[in-house]
Amino acid sequence: MKLLNRLYPQPSELLPSYLHRLANGNGYRNIQTLMKLLGEELVNTRVPSKRLFFGGFDTEKLASLVNQPHQQIESRQLIKHGATRFSYMEQHFLAKAFDFTYLKVCPHCYFEASTFNLLNSLKVKSCCTKHRCSLLSINPDNGKKLSWSTHHLKTKLPEWVKHIPAKAITEQEFLLNQHIECLWGQQPSSIYPVVNNLNLSDFIDVCSFLSHFHLRAFPAHKSSDNPFLITHDYLCDWPNKFYELLDYFQKHPMRTKGLTGIRNCYRDLYDDLCSTENSQSDGYRLLKQAFDQFIQSHFSNGNFNANITLIDSDILSSRAFVNQTQAMAVLDVPVSKFKVLLRESFLKAKTVLKNGDAMYARSDITTLKTRLERCLSLECTAKLLGLSQYRLKLLINGGIIKPLLKPTKTNRDWLIENEELEIFVKRLVSCAQLKVTKSNKHQIKQFQFFGMDFLELVKQMLDGQIAYTYNPLKRSPMAFKQFIPVRSKHEQPDPEWLSPAEACTYLEVNKNVIYELLKKNFIKGKKKSVKRTARPVLHIHKASAIEFKNAYQLRHQIHEPERHTIVHGKNVDGFMINLYQRINQTII
Repeated sequence: MKLLNRLYPQPSELLPSYLHRLANGNGYRNIQTLMKLLGEELVNTRVPSKRLFFGGFDTEKLASLVNQPHQQIESRQLIKHGATRFSYMEQHFLAKAFDFTYLKVCPHCYFEASTFNLLNSLKVKSCCTKHRCSLLSINPDNGKKLSWSTHHLKTKLPEWVKHIPAKAITEQEFLLNQHIECLWGQQPSSIYPVVNNLNLSDFIDVCSFLSHFHLRAFPAHKSSDNPFLITHDYLCDWPNKFYELLDYFQKHPMRTKGLTGIRNCYRDLYDDLCSTENSQSDGYRLLKQAFDQFIQSHFSNGNFNANITLIDSDILSSRAFVNQTQAMAVLDVPVSKFKVLLRESFLKAKTVLKNGDAMYARSDITTLKTRLERCLSLECTAKLLGLSQYRLKLLINGGIIKPLLKPTKTNRDWLIENEELEIFVKRLVSCAQLKVTKSNKHQIKQFQFFGMDFLELVKQMLDGQIAYTYNPLKRSPMAFKQFIPVRSKHEQPDPEWLSPAEACTYLEVNKNVIYELLKKNFIKGKKKSVKRTARPVLHIHKASAIEFKNAYQLRHQIHEPERHTIVHGKNVDGFMINLYQRINQTII
């Protein structure tokens, strides 16, 4: 069976409009009668418009009835993209912004083309700017909305127009519809500068979002003829009007439970802005940019929960207050270390919420983090200075190096700031008095034990009481071994006493002989305290050494052997070396 009147689809005409023209052209009262002829099962008296728009209709049978290629009929349906969008005119439109069940008609446009434009299915569309008239959407015979099931729409429409009084179109309504029509015809429009770069689908995203959440905040506006016209006010005063809406939800949170936070104040709005399906829309990017700016400037004291993952990192890092969990994440410390910082008063809560959660200033956290990053443990500090931990503790307890944190009854950690160590080394460098020479390069060994502890040594070095040199080391710029104490003039050896080494040089014998001479009472000695070792050191009385040298001579010191005779030696009395004396001298 073929239809008597087989019409061709017009350019850009969708399947429901084409079926409507076919029904009118073949004398049917509406689309339903034609669909029954095609064998479609209808569960009620309504036309299943979404099936016609999105591909739930047998287009092959219709193609055979109208003697048209099947692909041409099938191409008159919309293609779904995800759960919320469809593609048309190479753009991805938001499906909820359209009304696929009911009709809005410009009578003049319909008389000219006899087709229904998808543009008029937009919920925000309310008038035709070409003919300066409101769109007809109500059947005056019964007061019901026009739909694809309305009987004999083409024949009754001229009679309805005659009896329907003209309705005034407001300026905001006209401008909003004019901007939409310009975008539909891909023509430039400067009505709303803030959205000049958006195409129709992106602009519809903005309008749908703003109208939806405005009605959510102020439901009384739903009673108006076209509540979507509020979008005009938002776009003319962007972003101030949008900020007023966000401020309203901050004071009247969308979520009844909870005390503060973005999830509580902007739960549904936040989810809509950050949903995956809306992420490719330039309109949603515009909205999210304004939302982020509002959060950064008006919501910095909010509690950003861990599940707020889609807020820009710059905003998260610039919030004025953070809770304990977020503070621990910034400081990168466990809860035990965080409690130590609180107990030692390194950090204090700025405010406490009603649920008991403490909020900390972000600036305080950042400052403390920077300070902790420059701190070292006791072990690392000792290694850096090239000292033992015992000597380092002497410097700390003596007040020369001040730690940021030291062990107490409730804490066992050490923290020493690197800046404090730099100050200590700079003080030593500035107090260095002598240049390094060969004579004093190794004098540090003579000052290991000054008859005072290490702390007293360092204090005297810093006070100028002990002179020292500075020998910089490139590989160890903080090492204490760069500073070498040198004996001053008042620390010269006592002229009445000789050290064993000096006695060896003076008497021209080795140390074993010196000790043998002391044992045999040839010379006299005594143990004395010195400033180069902790224990007393044996010293030789210089007068006894001089007396011995005048009384005895060694074999290599004798120039006239015939005038000397051996008085002590291995063959004489078992003495260690041979001692000679002049013949005319009295033997001791």
